[in-house]
Amino acid sequence: MSQGEYTYLKRVKMNVEELKLGMFVGKLDKKWADSPFLFQGFPIESKKQLAQLHKECNYVYVDFKTQEEYDVFLLNAAQEEQVKEETPDIQLIDELPTAVKLFDEISKISKLIMRRAMQNNDIDLSDLAKTLADCIASLERCPDALLLTINAKNKIHYTSEHSARVSILSMAFGFEIGMSKDQINILGISAMLHDIGKGLIPHKILNKPGKLDKAEALLVRNHPKESFRILSKIENISDYIKEVALSHHEREDGRGYPRNIPKDRVSRFAKIVSIIDAYDAIISDRPYSDGRPASHALKILENGSDTKFDPQLIKAFMKWVGIYPVGTLVELKTGEIAFVIRKNDRKSLSPRIMIVTDENKKTGHQKVIDIAAMVIHSNGRPYKIGSAVKNGAFGINIRKYLDKENFDVPEWCRSQSSVSDSPFAKYL
Repeated sequence: MSQGEYTYLKRVKMNVEELKLGMFVGKLDKKWADSPFLFQGFPIESKKQLAQLHKECNYVYVDFKTQEEYDVFLLNAAQEEQVKEETPDIQLIDELPTAVKLFDEISKISKLIMRRAMQNNDIDLSDLAKTLADCIASLERCPDALLLTINAKNKIHYTSEHSARVSILSMAFGFEIGMSKDQINILGISAMLHDIGKGLIPHKILNKPGKLDKAEALLVRNHPKESFRILSKIENISDYIKEVALSHHEREDGRGYPRNIPKDRVSRFAKIVSIIDAYDAIISDRPYSDGRPASHALKILENGSDTKFDPQLIKAFMKWVGIYPVGTLVELKTGEIAFVIRKNDRKSLSPRIMIVTDENKKTGHQKVIDIAAMVIHSNGRPYKIGSAVKNGAFGINIRKYLDKENFDVPEWCRSQSSVSDSPFAKYL
């Protein structure tokens, strides 16, 4: 059936994740000539076509031929949305204590490994492997829990916590792009150890607020080689892990360091760690600089696409992170401060949030709302996000809110059945 033979009643913009077999694609988010599709308009008849649409597009326009077909689509969409709304987020509440414990453990292991590297002692990776396996299991159960937890940052411990955050983000992104568990395991270990050679650089150079002189810059640029050397001493360690340490500062245009090698000689693992290493560095407070909002970091990454970073991975990463990533601190148009606890893939500007201050930025209460549900503020208008703000703004430390007793149960669980017995009753 060609586009010319199809007279559509209603054309609907849909994210590619919403597409299903049998739907008719009438328009792409790009010119047809720039796509591999032979026909300008076609029904989705196979999983292969679905996969191709996922690869090529972020969204498409779906045509409905009759009023009945469109009404069925609206009914099914409404039912799916209702199921999502009625499904309690108890999974996140239950997973948070585990996630907090895991992030603390992985940060401690990172410090220990760095210290042993500095002292030129043998490095045992068994504890790291076990903890990362537990992290992978947590990400499978409820990825938002760990993604929330890693936003509780301490600039004094930036180096060790940075490696832990890069590891967790890399593994979560690995799930997003369809990597196998074995690959995600290698990616997580690689990300944890990618900067191990920095332990040999004096703190006064690592944390220097101004521009490095030539000798200092040369020392810093040599850390991938030092990381490779340290890791090469560990028995039975994967070559992939050593390669990530050596290559995560190489670039797509071949102008990276330490080897200035072309992009086809850099592994996908190293390219992923390169992106997430840069992303976390930009959004995190460091001893010599304050972090920036995620939106600022994504603009920098996008500007470096095809020169510094792999363009396909950048595209996938930006789509995954979204406008308001989990853990992002936001200021509402009413003046209140909140942080994102769950993204909305269909409505990127309408995530689920936890409000932690009043309009005057005063803390002392918290309330969970779903912006997509058009919850009404006391001023009579729906809640809306004004802008993202940097982590730690207005003295907000996300860590204090990760205790599950701080979550507002009626909104959180959509259930009043056991209110009187709930340990959260003080918030009702």
